[in-house]
Amino acid sequence: MRVTFRFNKRQSHFMRHLLLLILSLSLYSESEAFVVKGVVSDAKNSPLYQVNVYIPGTSIGAITNDKGEYSISVPTVECDIQFSLLGYKSKLVHVNSNLEKRVELNILLEENTSELNAITISADRKAFIKRLVQGASNYRSDWEKKTEIYNCKVYSRSTLEVTRMIRDTTDSTEKSWKDLKSIETLLESVAQIHHTKNNIQAHVEAYEDHVVDKDKLGVSVGMNIEYGEQGIMSQFSGWDDPYLLNSPLYFTDYNLFDNNMSKKELADKMIVSPLSPSAFLNYKYELVGIDSLYNRKFYKIKCTPLFKEEPTLNGSLWIQDTTFIIGKIELSMNNSVMHTFKDFLWKESFMPIQDTWVTSSKELTTLATEGRSQYLGKIKVVYSSYDFEQTVRFNLAKNEIQSYAQDALDRDSCYWINEQVVPLELIEKKHIQMQDSLQFEIDQPNYYDKIDSAYNKITFWDVTLSGIGIRNREKGTAYYIAPIIGQLNFFGIGGYRHNLSGAFSKEFDNDFYLETDGMIDYGFNNKDVRGKVGVGLTYLPRKFVRTFVRFGDYYDLLNDYASLTTFFSRSNYVRNQQFSVAQRMEIVNGMYAELTVDYCDQKPINNLIQDNWSGQVFGDVNSPISFTRYRKFEIRLDMQIRLGQSYYYKRNKKIVTGFKYPEIFFKYRKGIPNILNSEVNFDYVELGARDEFDVPRIGEGAWSILGGAFVNKASLRIAEYKYFRGSDYFFFSNPLSSFQLMGPTFLTPNSYFRGNYIHHFKGMFLNKIPLVNKLRLEEAAGGAFIMIPSENFYHQEIYIGLERAVRIKRQLFKFGLYAVTADSNIDASNYTLKFGISFWNTYTKKWSY
Repeated sequence: MRVTFRFNKRQSHFMRHLLLLILSLSLYSESEAFVVKGVVSDAKNSPLYQVNVYIPGTSIGAITNDKGEYSISVPTVECDIQFSLLGYKSKLVHVNSNLEKRVELNILLEENTSELNAITISADRKAFIKRLVQGASNYRSDWEKKTEIYNCKVYSRSTLEVTRMIRDTTDSTEKSWKDLKSIETLLESVAQIHHTKNNIQAHVEAYEDHVVDKDKLGVSVGMNIEYGEQGIMSQFSGWDDPYLLNSPLYFTDYNLFDNNMSKKELADKMIVSPLSPSAFLNYKYELVGIDSLYNRKFYKIKCTPLFKEEPTLNGSLWIQDTTFIIGKIELSMNNSVMHTFKDFLWKESFMPIQDTWVTSSKELTTLATEGRSQYLGKIKVVYSSYDFEQTVRFNLAKNEIQSYAQDALDRDSCYWINEQVVPLELIEKKHIQMQDSLQFEIDQPNYYDKIDSAYNKITFWDVTLSGIGIRNREKGTAYYIAPIIGQLNFFGIGGYRHNLSGAFSKEFDNDFYLETDGMIDYGFNNKDVRGKVGVGLTYLPRKFVRTFVRFGDYYDLLNDYASLTTFFSRSNYVRNQQFSVAQRMEIVNGMYAELTVDYCDQKPINNLIQDNWSGQVFGDVNSPISFTRYRKFEIRLDMQIRLGQSYYYKRNKKIVTGFKYPEIFFKYRKGIPNILNSEVNFDYVELGARDEFDVPRIGEGAWSILGGAFVNKASLRIAEYKYFRGSDYFFFSNPLSSFQLMGPTFLTPNSYFRGNYIHHFKGMFLNKIPLVNKLRLEEAAGGAFIMIPSENFYHQEIYIGLERAVRIKRQLFKFGLYAVTADSNIDASNYTLKFGISFWNTYTKKWSY
């Protein structure tokens, strides 16, 4: 069948135009499909990031991604495409599609060695520097992915070099001084590191403390007074030198990619990294040079803090363009923000491994002064043998941070000669040689007898002020007798009492530890003899298992955390004839428990002769508490829980290094009647928690909450009530466990709930004020509350204050002046000024409040 179309002249003209339009659209569609794509790299075939790819004279363009890839659509069959990147020679390439829809074009850009001068005078200099710094900051996510899991070997050496100025006795004409240098601490270690995204573990293959028999040489014993709310365990176990940056995993510390670094050994406040997202609010940057590292070009960027009184870093960063890899850093800190150190220097070098860069070496240097002495601390770490493929996990528990090889502490000198990848300095060599020769002498018979005889020599000052110490290093035993000044108790019950006290300890080779203490005193007014003895043995040190026995007849404190005005008053004492046994242990990691069985015969002291002066000093609170004598048989369970506790074992000892979450406390007391004529019958339950936290740029806060109740009060005596710390006149007590304006003494037999909070702003406001910031004052604020619903008692208080840290020799103190106001439903609102003092713990790196 044949079909014929007939058009008139007008229709024919329309069809010609329609045909031309379709043909034009077809050609235009072909031109839109013309895509140029490829990879831009440098002379070493490394991909270049953020290269500008564009058609000159148009708005058509693109930039390369982190793999150097680009893709651009062009509207014509042929065109010119420009490739440009600051620091490299631009390249213009003519492209012809040859009717292909896709063209692959890989480009090689050459470095422009004269770029620095051009950048320095260029109007785009600031934009270029900002791009480098932001790129290095953004590089973190890529770096974390590539280094998520790896193993490596680490050699580290920590040295504390002391320079003391002494008088030059060889100069008879002038009073001149000379420097005497020595090594106080020299530690070496070799370890294997296993790194995962959220966990770092170490296996120590060798560890050497170049001090001869440090454990035996350090045997000592003394007396201490526990004052305040005590837990079963101290916050950490161990000791640290305040002049040396040292921690169990210090070779993993100091990461520039931490936006806000908490380094309490340097500064109280968190340190803002020069690579943090908020870095441009705290630093200014300057391009100062171009260097070659591993035959690759790096731009040297100098960073300077905008606020010198804030904890920030100043120095140089070496950043590679386009990839934004960090090749090297050299950073220091303004000494005005450091309490302990005058200088701090952090050097770190990186090296290429596979397709990423990792740390090759790290050096931390500190300088501190004390009188005419200087303490130069140096930590040098070398990393090697990185393995990203066959990573090996160590056989460690979840929160165990490191382990020691069986012979890690017994390596000989030949081993260390082969492993010392950082050459020893001359003073370090002399120190090791001296220690080796001293070790040989120590191994000789009767050496300890000679040393102990010198130490055990009794002097006038020992007898009067410091106490008499007698020790036997070979046996690991030590004795202590309190000095005369400690025997004189003018504030004793009934007047002057003469006190004899002492202690004995012994540390065994298997790390078992025996501890004893005792006291006996005599009161001349009442002609009475009182005393007590305590004996404890820690026999499973890896689980902190200890049995402690206490017995005696003595005047005991009702409230061992009373205010200073009532601590020595007669209202705070009873006569206690006691026998108790306490069993402590760690049930699982971070969960400690102590079970105490306590039998007491409690007697009031209102029948004793009292001294006249105590009534004048203590006033109304001096009257002894009156109650009928009673016997008590009590079982007490104390628990302390630290979730996420990190630790490691060293020989038979467990060393606790910290914990992640709030610390929880639990206490249960049960007074049981009829056992050994016990007359009490009560049940008391207490639950509490506390924590500390850092807030970037705003300082740090700490809180504590505690609640308790006597759920059974069938036979409850006043001496068993819950006692709180009362308030002191003009003295600011620990705000996390006390109240500033609640009266000199406070107790209750009813349920209660309390909360305490303090925030240290660390100069957040005052550091921004010129001249005022030179005073180095810090702001503090907080508050507390307590409520006893059954007594219809509610008390709340708030305070603000100014604080100033001061270093006296090796100890840091923080003095404060606080304005306190309080209100309760019983007393009218009150206001006063108080003075306080806080102490720095060199091991935990924390203030007492």
